[in-house]
Amino acid sequence: MRWRLMGASVARVGAVLAFVLAGSATLHALEVTSSQGQAELRAGDTPWRRAVIGRPIGAGTTLSTWRDSAIIAERDGIRLDIAPFTQIEVTSVLPGTAILLHAGRIDVQVVEASDVSVEVGGFTVRATDASFTVNRRGATVREGTITVTGPSGTASVISAPGSVSFVLHSP
Repeated sequence: MRWRLMGASVARVGAVLAFVLAGSATLHALEVTSSQGQAELRAGDTPWRRAVIGRPIGAGTTLSTWRDSAIIAERDGIRLDIAPFTQIEVTSVLPGTAILLHAGRIDVQVVEASDVSVEVGGFTVRATDASFTVNRRGATVREGTITVTGPSGTASVISAPGSVSFVLHSP
């Protein structure tokens, strides 16, 4: 009888540990905190779903907004405002958040303890404490400083208020 009780206790401890570990894995994912209009997301090759408030956004998730729609996604120290007619892919959430901008515009706010990079057309915009906007034509800094690395590997530091234009070539 004692062994059976110990087995049940071990099973309970294992279940609690699994729950805690699962919670800590999603703790660092972005989360939809606001969604309006036809805002959708999909993880990997899964079907498109509505971007409802509370839905986690992990690496490999694509978010898409249409006319009159928008998404706000947040995580500790990071806020992404995804404008209408925008499509982004979250390529990484740990250790920093990495975004691939396919189309549209994204407004980013990031505090010192966090790290965000947005890649667009061979350019990478990186910040650890800034507020900025990125689209396919360039980036504008409202607060703080961003580092822009071009396809050749050359980096430029842009401080607020400031902007940088990307020279993008269509294939």
